[in-house]
Amino acid sequence: MADEARQSPGHVAVNVAIDELLAAQQENLVTSNPLDGLSPIVEFSEEGHGVRAHFNNLPFIEFEAQIGHGVFGVTYRVIQKRFRQSPRRLIVKRARLMRYEDELITEIEMMTRLNGSAHIASVIDAREDGEGQMGFIMRLVAILLGRPHMLIGLPGPTLVLEYLEHGTLDRLLRVVRSKNIVLPNRLLWSIYLCLVRACIAMEFPPDKPFGSELELEEIPADGQAAAESIVHHDLHPGNVMIGTAGGDFAEHSIVPPVKLIDFGMADWGDDTTKGKNLQDVSALIYWLILREYPKFERHRWYRGIKTHAGRLLPPPAHRQWPFPLLDEDLRDLVMLGMAADPSECPSLAHALENCQHALRFKPPRFYGVNAARETDESIGQLLQEVLYDASTAP
Repeated sequence: MADEARQSPGHVAVNVAIDELLAAQQENLVTSNPLDGLSPIVEFSEEGHGVRAHFNNLPFIEFEAQIGHGVFGVTYRVIQKRFRQSPRRLIVKRARLMRYEDELITEIEMMTRLNGSAHIASVIDAREDGEGQMGFIMRLVAILLGRPHMLIGLPGPTLVLEYLEHGTLDRLLRVVRSKNIVLPNRLLWSIYLCLVRACIAMEFPPDKPFGSELELEEIPADGQAAAESIVHHDLHPGNVMIGTAGGDFAEHSIVPPVKLIDFGMADWGDDTTKGKNLQDVSALIYWLILREYPKFERHRWYRGIKTHAGRLLPPPAHRQWPFPLLDEDLRDLVMLGMAADPSECPSLAHALENCQHALRFKPPRFYGVNAARETDESIGQLLQEVLYDASTAP
C-alpha cells in the first residue's frame, strides 16, 4: 500500500531494540536464530568444547549442536533421553564470557519466577553457578541415588529451556512480507492474545517449580498487583518463539502459542514502568500488520492520546483508512496499546477481554466478503505455508 512506504520524522522508542538487533546481525555479532531453519554453527569455542564434553559424558543426554551465539550468550541443542517417554530436544544457554555471566544470572532469576506460564518459554533446569571440583563427586552420588542431574559438574551459570521448533516471530514476519501475504484478523487476534497473556505472567509471576504443568495466565480475581512484577525491556520479534499447536489449551487448537524468551535485560517493575510490556507487545502486532519495521514515525493523536501506531490512521490529507481488511477493534487496541506514554496504555484486563471477545464472538462470517480467509481451514493452510514448510524461509 502507498501508505506503507511513507516514513515520518521522529524516532519511535520501541524500535530501538529492532535497530540494534539488525545492526548486530549485519556485523555478524548475532547469528540468525537457529530455530529459523538455518544450519548449526560448527566452529566451536573453548567454552563450546567444554559443554560438548560435559553432555557427552552423561548417559541420558546427547549433545547435538552449537546453534547460536550473540554478544552475551551461546546456545546449544541437546537431546534428553527419558525413561518410558519420547526423547526431547532442549536448548542450553551459557554466557559467552565470564564478564557476561551477570546477564545470564538475571535471565535465570526472571525466567525461574515466570516458570509455569503457558506463554513464557519453560525452564527445564537452571543453576546460577557450578560446583567446581566437587562436580564429579556430586554427579556420581546423584546417579547412584537414581537422581541424575544434567548440570552437576558444569561450572558457571546455565539455563536449560524447552525447544520451540517453529522459529521466531521475526521469521514469520519476513516470510509473509516476502510472499506478500496479509495475515487474517483471527490469526492476529490469536497472537495478540498470547502476548497479552505473557504480559499477565510478567505482572503476576507464577513462580512454579521446574516441571510444573503449564497454566493459562489469568488476572487474579482480586485484581491486586503482585508484590514484584517484571518488565522485559527487550521485546522484539527475535525474542518471541513459536511453539506447536494443539496441547491442553483450546485456544491453541489451530494457532500455535507464541512464547517470550531472552530475559537478560529484564528488571523489576514499578510505577514508572506501568504499561511498558503491553506497549511493546502491541508494537509486535503493529509490525505484523505493516509487515515491516518502520524506522521512523511521528506521534499521531488518537482518542485523546499520542500513539506510535500512526500508520494505522489515514494520512493527514486523506480520509481513507489504510489496511481496509483490518478489524477495526484490532486497529483500536493496537493504537491504544502503542500509546506514546506507556501509563496511558489500556489495562491488561481490557486487552485480555478484547482479545478473548474477538476470538469467541467474531467467527469468519463476521468479516463478510473476506470470511473465506478467516476460516480455521484457511488459517491452517496459511500456517503450513508460512510456518511449517521448511522451504518458506525467505
